Amino acid sequence: MVDKAISEAELPEMAKTRLSAQFAEATSDDGLEEAITSEKEYVASIKESGKVTGMGKTDPNEESAMQALTESTKRMNPDWSDEKVATFVTGR
Repeated sequence: MVDKAISEAELPEMAKTRLSAQFAEATSDDGLEEAITSEKEYVASIKESGKVTGMGKTDPNEESAMQALTESTKRMNPDWSDEKVATFVTGR
């Protein structure tokens, strides 16, 4: 019962390994659901803390972002041709 519940939990393998070790000597599944919930909350907090924030405004509009990159590249490299700037901006 313990192994099945742990294997079916939507958790990374490392979290499942930690739970398996924690309940290796258990004779019942008492506290298992709470432990799984706790691991899920822990994993969620780690995922949230790993997000990059505070790096300025992001522009979800790809077209305007490409235009801004093109313009800044032209300003930084005034001797580049339009073709070279386009290659730099698009990566091709």
